[in-house]
Amino acid sequence: MERTIPAGPDPRPAREPVTRDLLFRRALAIVDAEGLSALTMRRLAADVGVEAASLYHHVPNKQALLDGAVSVMREGMTFSEPIPSHWRDILEMVFLRYLDLLTAHPNMLPLAARRVQTDPADGLVYLVASGLSEADAVAAWQSVLAFVVGWATFATESIDRDDTYLPAELAALMSVWERETARHALRALLASYEVSGRDPDAAAGPA
Repeated sequence: MERTIPAGPDPRPAREPVTRDLLFRRALAIVDAEGLSALTMRRLAADVGVEAASLYHHVPNKQALLDGAVSVMREGMTFSEPIPSHWRDILEMVFLRYLDLLTAHPNMLPLAARRVQTDPADGLVYLVASGLSEADAVAAWQSVLAFVVGWATFATESIDRDDTYLPAELAALMSVWERETARHALRALLASYEVSGRDPDAAAGPA
């Protein structure tokens, strides 16, 4: 007599339900591992185990995926209490943290200045509210952003650089881009801007 063997548990792992959050996190993972050019709707669909056409139920296009990947990366913009009150200290804290994120996700560097809906209040508006002139606020913001993106680019070797012409000791020092050096330079940059006509500590920080 043939005996029926009870079926055991399915050895295949259950597939995680497809959501916008999952797609954005997987998009960032693909970019981190393989670069921006590797992220396509077809590649992402294969990664989550569905047909590419089904992704459009969750996201309208690749640009939305890129926005989502940026949002996921910027979820790391968390800070310990207490938050400083002076605008220079706030910008130092924010941009050093952003430097940490960009060095952790170097393939996202081309999207470093991308604005997405999940971003907090605009930093330029905050700087003007802190007492900087509009011209100085723009100049400070551009300078700090360019500095941080440039530092992260060199620190992560995202561009070719040749230190072979240097003496060995100098070349070894040039190969290391220390965070503390970035902090020192950032402070010097921010110190070159002054507020006019109001107390810089009176303005509320960015949300």
